[in-house]
Amino acid sequence: MSCIPERMQFTDLVVILRPTSKVQKSDYLPNGLLPVIDQGAGLIGGYTNDAGTRFPSVDPVIVFGDHTCRFKYVPFPFAAGADGTQVFRGKDGIDTRYLYFACQSLGLEHFGYQRHMKHLKVAEVPVWPLPTQQRIAAILSAYDDLIESNTRRIAIIEEMARRLYEEWFVHFRFPGHGEVEFEEGEAGVVPAGWPIVRLEEIVLVNPRTTVPREGFKPFVPMGSLSETNMTIGPIEERDGNSGTKFQNGDTLVARITPCLENGKTGFVNFLDEERPVAFGSTEFIVLRPLILAQHAIYCLARSHAFRDVAIKSMSGSEGRQRVRPESVKSFPIAKPPAVLLDRFEQIAQPMFAQVSALARTNANLRAQRDLLLPKLVSGEIDVSEAEEAIEAAE
Repeated sequence: MSCIPERMQFTDLVVILRPTSKVQKSDYLPNGLLPVIDQGAGLIGGYTNDAGTRFPSVDPVIVFGDHTCRFKYVPFPFAAGADGTQVFRGKDGIDTRYLYFACQSLGLEHFGYQRHMKHLKVAEVPVWPLPTQQRIAAILSAYDDLIESNTRRIAIIEEMARRLYEEWFVHFRFPGHGEVEFEEGEAGVVPAGWPIVRLEEIVLVNPRTTVPREGFKPFVPMGSLSETNMTIGPIEERDGNSGTKFQNGDTLVARITPCLENGKTGFVNFLDEERPVAFGSTEFIVLRPLILAQHAIYCLARSHAFRDVAIKSMSGSEGRQRVRPESVKSFPIAKPPAVLLDRFEQIAQPMFAQVSALARTNANLRAQRDLLLPKLVSGEIDVSEAEEAIEAAE
């Protein structure tokens, strides 16, 4: 290929598409007929059963978050979210998936939180001949495919651990349950000998943790918590110590709307001996092992029963409601015997370790892709060299 791509104005490369209708965030469903694509962090924001909201295009498109500056490549049927979404595809001779990657090299993020479409429309996009566009898109898509494969594995492993927790400690179908008597308690029918206690009796809620004020330290913003799994990232470096403090083995739960309802929860396991503590958003609840161990706590924090109580306890002005810490501390829970908790931890620990390993692999793949993307699009790296690199990564 030539060493330098042609540069063309964005509006000369795209067909801007208009949805016939958009789905309001308040109408999102957890599952449904059509995924809703909005400007949020995840690819899919929610679902809808309203077939009339289906986006009319049958071709792959790009959904652009006008406020968040996120680009999403969408090759499947979907409905558009109502808040700040713009949709477009490449004109003839422009590969839409290449355009998706090329737009990410434009650096629109430096404009901050504002309407970005006006900046995108006047941006100049590097454009190669169509076959080269397709080769570049294939290389970068291979990284995304590897990341997506690992993400699916993470979801499966987490689902196994969380289902095991619920099977043993929510539905009480633990090993040997058939030989145990059950009795009526405050939290319903529970195994005999399992006392009903407040959560704070077996879990430390917002424990005191000291983080040095001087020097840069790991910092976790709210955006680094996943809505679907335990992984936390990216991790920032910040000076000071204003915020929530935590250490390895802690579970972080978002306490503010809509982050709590959306499921933002994380498991801290990225710290080392040199820097054993970190800090983050003031809008986290920190759960630390006391009697209930770390992996069980995370699974509890993801359970419907826990989240329902937390959500119902929220108070404050509309749009800024927060969980009351007392409602978390007073959450009633049947205290399992230590031997059963130990057995659960023995099973869950390698699952969590595998999730962590896959998350680290994904972080490395993202770093490689993000480093490669602008160099490929600009011609700084030859396509043939990049194709060899992705073969090695696979």
